[in-house]
Amino acid sequence: MHFTLSIVVLICLVGFAHSKSYTPFNPNDKGSNVPTISIVGGTAAAEGELPFVTVLRLGGYLCGGSLIGPSHVLTAAHCLTAFTQVNVTQFFVLINTLSVNGGGPNYVLRGVKKFIIHESYNIKPKDNDVALLVLSSPVAANSRFLQLPTDPAVATTLKPAATTTGKPMSTTKSPTACSCTCPTIKPSVVNGKTTKQPAALKAFSTYTNVTAIIAGWGTTSSGGSISTTLLKANVTILDNSICSRQYGTTFIGADMLCAAAPGTDTCQGDSGGPVIVNGVVVGITSFGRGCADPNFAGVYTRVSTYVNWIQTTQANNP
Repeated sequence: MHFTLSIVVLICLVGFAHSKSYTPFNPNDKGSNVPTISIVGGTAAAEGELPFVTVLRLGGYLCGGSLIGPSHVLTAAHCLTAFTQVNVTQFFVLINTLSVNGGGPNYVLRGVKKFIIHESYNIKPKDNDVALLVLSSPVAANSRFLQLPTDPAVATTLKPAATTTGKPMSTTKSPTACSCTCPTIKPSVVNGKTTKQPAALKAFSTYTNVTAIIAGWGTTSSGGSISTTLLKANVTILDNSICSRQYGTTFIGADMLCAAAPGTDTCQGDSGGPVIVNGVVVGITSFGRGCADPNFAGVYTRVSTYVNWIQTTQANNP
């Protein structure tokens, strides 16, 4: 199936004290609440340079995504919260294209079979902002995919704990919350009593001070028009302390990272798109205040925190 889709994307900004955020959008509302973010200060990507950055057409609305396997696209949970599984008949994923409308020598178009939103997604402050789309049919196995972060070493071993671990639903976290992937500790039953077993804490990089690529089809200025061609830009991933000073308790360092560069940022037009370091998707575009505001970096889901969830969800939804 190879045809061109047309789209009209209307954008509504909703400002808050410390963040730029979007309320869940109504797929039947054609005039407001569009959860989209993309590139300010970007340059045009070359043909075949970023084939794993995808256009998501969600019932007439626009988000971005990352092709991470033949059947799976990683995106932001807030792109999907207003939809139900019935709506997937109106979803399309445009792969390996420079145009927001698709096309090109190696362009691939797929429908969507289902989507899975992280079960602990919290709309304020967009904690656990991660989701997966399952394509209607796989792309070629030799396609180029973005890789997930890997743990190069085991940092430590946790002692048995009496309380259940898990990602809280509150908008703030304890200062002792781990800044890498939080382990899942499986209980065992001994003499009728449930105990916790030690689990390895994975040593993912924080990517602090690393240069990364952001990419998308969104507006090139706050409130402007979307780009019809894929734009890319370089940003630097900042230390969590900087992000916390900018956003306060809205920023949760264990689950989020922030990135910025002078005159460069994500903006309206492509929420769910990737932050890329050496072919690895380390972030998912989530929220921010303004576009390229020197006082506020863009905020992204920290993918390393969710590697186990992503891999398990892929395995359970082939």
